[in-house]
Amino acid sequence: MFFLYGTSNVHVGTTTAVAACQQCRVTGPHTISVYSRYAHLFWVPLFPFEKTGLIRCTHCLATHDTKAPLPSLKPALDQAVREARMPAWQWTGLGLIGLLVGYILVLAAIGNATNREEATGGQLGEFSRARRTAQTGSGRSRFRTYSEHLAETRSDTAQAAPPNAKRQALAADPQVGDTYAFNIADQKSRLTSVFIIKSVSGQSVETTWWVFRQDPDTGRDKLLTERTHSFTKTDLMRLEKSGTFRSISRR
Repeated sequence: MFFLYGTSNVHVGTTTAVAACQQCRVTGPHTISVYSRYAHLFWVPLFPFEKTGLIRCTHCLATHDTKAPLPSLKPALDQAVREARMPAWQWTGLGLIGLLVGYILVLAAIGNATNREEATGGQLGEFSRARRTAQTGSGRSRFRTYSEHLAETRSDTAQAAPPNAKRQALAADPQVGDTYAFNIADQKSRLTSVFIIKSVSGQSVETTWWVFRQDPDTGRDKLLTERTHSFTKTDLMRLEKSGTFRSISRR
């Protein structure tokens, strides 16, 4: 008999984390996508057997998978993979096989019970009793320059920002116009990374994200990139608790 079998992937979740990209050296949001890998037979999913993650830098689009993740994002990647749920439909094949086996067993049990009924004058015995039991039974805010970042951090490697009640309150209730400045991890790159909230709808937070680099000759910040990025309110709270944000300001 000819069998068609193989494996496939399906996307099961996406989250956001902030880190310095090893390729473009920009500190900013990275998307973490989780995929569930499953086996199939004749294109019918049998069972899932693996979850994998893919990290993508939203600035340069460089990707890293679970085999070679960014060290700074490995905890976030592991958590995202651990919390992602494999869809129930990926067990369809085993479920159908289980139903078929169960159906065969029931038919066999009914046949045996019928034989016993004929031999004992209509008494179905324990099978009948078990069966009866079962049946019952945006405005723009002022941007902080690289020099201001450097003056506040005073080190090449920034530590996690200390807990701050005001920042936590702002992150818990994001509003249009709020400005978030990242706790820069690599001051040598002379980069400043900030975003401003454009809109808030339910749990979704739309932002405009800017990356600046300081011109060594003039000392002025030059805009490198401007793009939109989506967070959830849970993302903002998690990033604030991890010390990712150095400052959050509201107009």
